[in-house]
Amino acid sequence: MECGESVFCGGGELELDPDIVSEEAGKLYSELQAVVETHGSAVVESLVPVMVWVLEGLASSRAQLREREEEAERGKVDREELMERYQSERTLRRESQEHEQMECL
Repeated sequence: MECGESVFCGGGELELDPDIVSEEAGKLYSELQAVVETHGSAVVESLVPVMVWVLEGLASSRAQLREREEEAERGKVDREELMERYQSERTLRRESQEHEQMECL
């Protein structure tokens, strides 16, 4: 599991995966249906918009997290390429200096 990709839920930790979020939303909907059947729709009327907002926020957060992970990976690749180029140029410079020193002797 990657860092920053988990949420705590009930009995444990779940990966923040769109399928899991959809599954949990379905469970939530079933529970709300049971409450509506028992106590009427007025009981959950004000709760539904908040729950929708939270679920949309989860989906949005996951998209932002994935975007940041991709940016971080691109940055890592760029740094690795720069380091390789630096090492190569450093080696060439060192070889050139050694060659110049040998010619002076």
